[in-house]
Amino acid sequence: MSKRDGLYASYVTWRSWEDAPDAPDGSFETEVARTGIEPPARVLEIGFGQGQFLCWARKRGYTVTGVDLIPELVYRASDQGFTVYCGRAEDIPELRGQKFDLIAAFDVFEHLTCDELLVLLGFLRKILRPSGRILARFPNGGSPFSLPYQHGDATHQTALGAAAMTQTAIAAGLKVLWVGNAARPMNSGKHHWIAKRLAYLARDAIEVFIGRLYFQGRVPLDPNLTAVIGGDERRVAASAPKETEIAK
Repeated sequence: MSKRDGLYASYVTWRSWEDAPDAPDGSFETEVARTGIEPPARVLEIGFGQGQFLCWARKRGYTVTGVDLIPELVYRASDQGFTVYCGRAEDIPELRGQKFDLIAAFDVFEHLTCDELLVLLGFLRKILRPSGRILARFPNGGSPFSLPYQHGDATHQTALGAAAMTQTAIAAGLKVLWVGNAARPMNSGKHHWIAKRLAYLARDAIEVFIGRLYFQGRVPLDPNLTAVIGGDERRVAASAPKETEIAK
């Protein structure tokens, strides 16, 4: 057992995931809308954890499948009626040959080394429909405000900023279609909503100021980034057989 496997062995206890999951993340609606993928599309979630997104997606009418490294979480999701597998996605035979419209990875990519991420993305490209999308959220490696998230978990391996995510996607034969600040949650209640809104306006102002001061343009500085990734049509076209080759 590697040191990282040892950390995952106690992950459920460390994250206090013994109990039922909290209410679904309020940002799922916004994040998924960025992909344009609507029900009843087939969805695969990598690293589903407590299963909040699986529950949300099933209620919205998506056909959902999940993968996670931690057996206890897989057993729990299976008992709830989900189709789930234990292990790394690229190592699961049942996923090979399947096609998904949306592949979600919330707070997953940062757990992988660069080599592991390239292997995963290469596999996801094979099981992603041509019009499908990969939706990933991860700590913002280009922001000092992500440090508590990136370094608050000993299983985190790689810091990914917008440019690094784009570079990695290209190396895997994919293309980042959009990358920016992750969806910002809004608390319920009028006074909470106003306070949050003012805080986010202040964040936006800081981004514009720092971006123009140092980078000739605005840069995302929120603690988390979201990326929408699709197939690289240029690479697909280049690899497609010519008509003369088809005739043969």
